[in-house]
Parts: sequence; structure tokens; C-alpha cells
Amino acid sequence: MADMQVDPRAFYYPNVAYFSGTSKEHAREEFVREHVLCHIIAGELRFTEAEKDTIGKAGETYLFRRNLLLKCEKRPLPEGPFKIVYFVLENEFLQQYALKHGIKRTGIHTDHKRFYSLIPNPR
Repeated sequence: MADMQVDPRAFYYPNVAYFSGTSKEHAREEFVREHVLCHIIAGELRFTEAEKDTIGKAGETYLFRRNLLLKCEKRPLPEGPFKIVYFVLENEFLQQYALKHGIKRTGIHTDHKRFYSLIPNPR
């Protein structure tokens, strides 16, 4: 990895992506193939899942489960562009992490939420 050349104008690695834009994007359907953690840095992210609208605001973080169909709309605010960072958590990576750290399944989960809003835990 030390030899890898990165274009200083872009920020993209296979499992991490940063997006910034000043124009409002019309809502479009996106299929989330892997678990995705996304943090909204600036602007708003409006997403619709199963007819339920949610508007994520700057500073909020969401975890989307894999195999999810969402309709997303990126919304910049008048004071600046929309900015978001995505972390793709591939299933194989999560399985290897669980094995390495001794994490075991604790039972059958009945909570089938397709996305979760993560609340910061300041220390």
C-alpha cells in the first residue's frame, strides 16, 4: 500500500468514499449491496425506505443494512455544499472481524430495522 499514488483532488478507496456537491440531486433509487455506515458532514440526506421518509442532518450517522433498496436525495444548504463520507462494511470483513475478536452470535434477533441512526457517545 505504501507505493499507492492517490490523486490529491479525490478521496476514494474501495471501501471508503467521500462525496461533496453544491447542487441538489433528485431522489434516485439505490440498492445497498453491503452494510454501509454513512456520516453526514454538511447538508441533508433525505432517504425513503418502505414509504417512510427520513431526513438526516449534519453530524448524524446512519448504518444501513445490506440488500436494502433506498430512494436518496442529497441536499446542500444555502451556506455550503452537501458533504458525506461512506464506509462500506463488506460481509467478509465483518465475519473476519468477528472471528478475530471472538464475537459470537447471541441469538435470534427480531429487530428487522433496515437502517439505524447511531447516537454519538462522547467520552
